[in-house]
Amino acid sequence: MTDEDYFKSVKEIVTPESMLKELVKKIEDGTFGHDPYYAKIKEVMLEQAKEVIKNPQHDNHDGNHEIQRDLVVSSRHITLNDKEILEGESNSSGHYVVYEYEYGFYVWVEPEKQWVDYFHFSPDFQHLIYIAKKLNCQYLKIDSDGNEYPDLPLHDW
Repeated sequence: MTDEDYFKSVKEIVTPESMLKELVKKIEDGTFGHDPYYAKIKEVMLEQAKEVIKNPQHDNHDGNHEIQRDLVVSSRHITLNDKEILEGESNSSGHYVVYEYEYGFYVWVEPEKQWVDYFHFSPDFQHLIYIAKKLNCQYLKIDSDGNEYPDLPLHDW
């Protein structure tokens, strides 16, 4: 097999995983960067990367992607009663759209509802909804690691 045939076959079998394994081996045995085989693999990777970059399907961004805004707040900004209401509403077909996750809740800020429609909740929670609506957010994310805002009340429960 000629060198040219060998390098053509390398191009067909080179994968990121195989290249990483080869790279680690060369680093461990001290031959990294001193071997024409590695140089050829690097060249093949660059060719493949250029093909990916040139591929028009990667540039098909027309600006019509949906982007959501969330207001992220610490769970300390809601009361224990608010938390219990959210747990009851979570993943149900109740009055509010609430998704519970490991660290808190996503509350859909429904466009047709006003903050006063959240009358079951504390005034502090209603104020969070008001802020989220004012900022054109789609969700209020209540997270145990979320930001604590000094201008908003904190609750320890």
